[in-house]
Amino acid sequence: MAVIREEVRAAKGLKKMKTEPNEAGLYSKKFMIEATSLCNLKCPLCPVPHHLKRETGHMSMETFKQVIDDIAGYAKKIDFWNFGEPFLNPHFFEMVKYATDRGIHVRVSTNSTFLGEEEVEKVFWSNLSSIIVCLDGASKKTHERYRIGSEFEKVVEGINRLSQRKRELGRKAPFIRLQFLVFSYNEHEIDDILEMAERMGVDQLALKNVSLGTWIDGNIRKKIAKKLLPKNDKYRKYTVEEDEIHLKMQDSVCSWAYENGVVLSNGDVTTCCYDASGQHAFANVHEDGGFWNILQGDKMKEAREKIKNLEFPLCKTCQYSDYGATLINFHYDEEAAPLETTPGAAVTNGHQ
Repeated sequence: MAVIREEVRAAKGLKKMKTEPNEAGLYSKKFMIEATSLCNLKCPLCPVPHHLKRETGHMSMETFKQVIDDIAGYAKKIDFWNFGEPFLNPHFFEMVKYATDRGIHVRVSTNSTFLGEEEVEKVFWSNLSSIIVCLDGASKKTHERYRIGSEFEKVVEGINRLSQRKRELGRKAPFIRLQFLVFSYNEHEIDDILEMAERMGVDQLALKNVSLGTWIDGNIRKKIAKKLLPKNDKYRKYTVEEDEIHLKMQDSVCSWAYENGVVLSNGDVTTCCYDASGQHAFANVHEDGGFWNILQGDKMKEAREKIKNLEFPLCKTCQYSDYGATLINFHYDEEAAPLETTPGAAVTNGHQ
């Protein structure tokens, strides 16, 4: 079987966002809902094990249904994660099915430690639309250096199981994206992870640039940047000059001003996914008349204006940038000749 590789650049920003409200008074039909704020791993740059300053727990089925019922008929897509490992929520698959049964495209991101036979079967039972599976090394040593508490062999086995079962069932969904965080200590494995992704039969490989979150102290961030950022400039969001760290794309326009906020696991609604501790939450779906009323209300409008005007303290230290990832799409075709895409080159054949 020949494999065509197609490399594209991931860019969010306002190119794909409407900057004028639609008939519902909103700008987007995509939503982010946090399944849980708990995790089984202790990744060094993640706020969950180290910096989360809010009560943690799973979103209840009651809260999830309330949110989905409010947006069903309008919503096209939900990203069903924020912080935490979604598969830990005991109602996770029921929640996914509840949303997909109502015509909503559901995407999830997982650390890939819960892809056993039972979980994989439930992935297809729930009609999950898209899944991001994380594998941050082509070897045990590199993967487990960042994914502390994860087992490389178990993760690889789980991703293979998911991809193989998808082929056996002849299903187009879920779309499987393999995500690889590029660090200084694993960038030499990029060719290896590309070959692994191809052998696994995933739909896409994301070579993701590391983000140094706002929850990390500035002095510590500098040390981390010097030690962990990859040498290859292509996979860096930042430039490091002496003791200063700068985003490459300072002019990136924040699309969160036109998003619908994030519903945290306890029902709080906050401005964006970078508000890890929910310090800027401005409403709660249980206390403020439901999610739809919040979306239509003055508090949401005020939150958007504050983001646009950089009035949130969070915005002033934000590490958001469009410069986020290199995506390699895989097209498996027994008839086609293989195409190797030169890194950084524009892709003219295939689709994104």
